[in-house]
Amino acid sequence: MKTNTIYSVKWSMSTQIIRRLIVFLIFLYISHYITKEELGVFREFSLVIIMPVILAFFSLDYLYIVVKDDFENLYGDLVRIGLFSSLIFTVILFLFSEHIGKAYHSETLGMLIRLLAPIIIMEVLRKTFFIRYSKRMEFRLISILETVNVLFYSLIILLLIKRYSSVWLIVIAFYLGDFLETFLFFIHDHVFFTKTIVTVFDVKRVMKSFSTVKQHGNFCLNTTLNHAIGYFGGNAPVYVSGLLFKPEILGLYYLANQLINTPVTIITASLKDVFFASLAKCSKTEIASRIDRYFFFIITMIFPLFIMYLYGLQKMIPYYINSKWQGTLEMLPVIFFVTLSTLLSNPISSIPIIVKKPHYELIWNAVSIVLSVITLIVTAKYGFINSLIAYTFVSVGISLSFNVMAAHLVGEKTGQHLMKMGKYLLPQIIFFFAYKLLYKIDIFWGITSFILIYFCLILTLNFLYHNRIFSELSAIIKRSSNANH
Repeated sequence: MKTNTIYSVKWSMSTQIIRRLIVFLIFLYISHYITKEELGVFREFSLVIIMPVILAFFSLDYLYIVVKDDFENLYGDLVRIGLFSSLIFTVILFLFSEHIGKAYHSETLGMLIRLLAPIIIMEVLRKTFFIRYSKRMEFRLISILETVNVLFYSLIILLLIKRYSSVWLIVIAFYLGDFLETFLFFIHDHVFFTKTIVTVFDVKRVMKSFSTVKQHGNFCLNTTLNHAIGYFGGNAPVYVSGLLFKPEILGLYYLANQLINTPVTIITASLKDVFFASLAKCSKTEIASRIDRYFFFIITMIFPLFIMYLYGLQKMIPYYINSKWQGTLEMLPVIFFVTLSTLLSNPISSIPIIVKKPHYELIWNAVSIVLSVITLIVTAKYGFINSLIAYTFVSVGISLSFNVMAAHLVGEKTGQHLMKMGKYLLPQIIFFFAYKLLYKIDIFWGITSFILIYFCLILTLNFLYHNRIFSELSAIIKRSSNANH
């Protein structure tokens, strides 16, 4: 299983790098042709669409990954529940599209929702295919098709953006890519999927599927609320601040997010799904060991590289983006710390589900969302940037607390874990001060200084941790080599 996990992570991460770089460059390119308001509307529309997709399965998708027997029948249940729910959500969004547009200060958003609400059905179908291949650990196939998706919609945008510079083009191109990915997922195992999908028209089977939800009521309710609240909280600057500020502000925020999130998403997006599928088969002791190895490597080696990335980004981006987007530069450092904090919780966010205690995450998520929403609303009168800074402090605290909770759930003592985190966070404190000192000097000497500080830091930490860093690197390289044979 270890070999399969390493192999899956390699495929997922390598294609994730390609996809994120393409998206990074595409957004830099389209920023020359669309307005801040249009980009803000695109982000609002995508978030409106994704929430029903999260809710549609009543968490049978997560249950399907976790269970070790009778999962084939459970897959039929989640397909029927997902598609039936998606039809209901499509009608609801259609009926309330105008009100949503007004709430978010955009008639265009209301029109997009009214005409394109059926996209929810396609997104639910795409997720059902993704879930089945994840259960079978076919991450190579998933990675390839997701890359085809990105290449397809990027090509459409590149070919048409100069003639049709509009939010409609971006939305249609983006979901055409999703449609292609859904279709390719389907034809890969079309006989099985066809037999399963047609059962959504069997009323008795649909009712039986709802009985399955009722049978696993506590798990389904807690997990569904967890993920809906968690996703809402993670995107609160759009969901909440979108009601208080105009779309152009959110357009700036979204572009800054795309710029800063590229390296972090490469790691979190590729690891999260693989971790969920693989950790679900591990004991608590094995989970605790893997979490410790992950955080040691990420915090001691990867975090400093991200700070170097922020430095280079702030120095280079002004040469590549239109002057109307200069407002993103002051948002970058703020968003950066929120994004880094996700590395402490994102890949292991499924642990409460794996240990069958989703109510822990529900309580944590409920407190988190209340704090986030109150912070954004109370500080909105001081402007979006100040509101975002306040939200950042809350988000970092929330991510650290989740990390402690996850460690507790797999049997690690809280005091020991806090001491370990304190030691691991030392490189970030050092590099943060280096960033502040070197920001104002020439980029060449700044990057050179960063690299020298980084390698001195790695050598020092390797000595302090008794050669653990180099040992971990050797183990990763060895496992990676074995996975190829």
